[in-house]
Amino acid sequence: MDNKPIEPSQTSEPMTRRRVAWALLVILVMTVLSAVIIPVALILPFGPLSERGLALAFGFRRWSPSLTLIAALISIALVVWLWSNSRWWRKAVLVV
Repeated sequence: MDNKPIEPSQTSEPMTRRRVAWALLVILVMTVLSAVIIPVALILPFGPLSERGLALAFGFRRWSPSLTLIAALISIALVVWLWSNSRWWRKAVLVV
């Protein structure tokens, strides 16, 4: 058997890509949640509404369906890519 030392760059490159993929997945989820939660928080039925807040809320409402669709497609691609080498508890997180 040939016991050659493995360089750290050879083993850490796939791990770095996976960490970037996990970070991107978390950022996508947070972005989509904020696009849905911000209009809900800004449009209060019995509270005072500012013109700027209302414009911001309706802007989010206008863009959230397309943003959600694009984020869902990217998220599905990331989940499929991350699924193969993930442990069981990470797969549980990916399902959620």
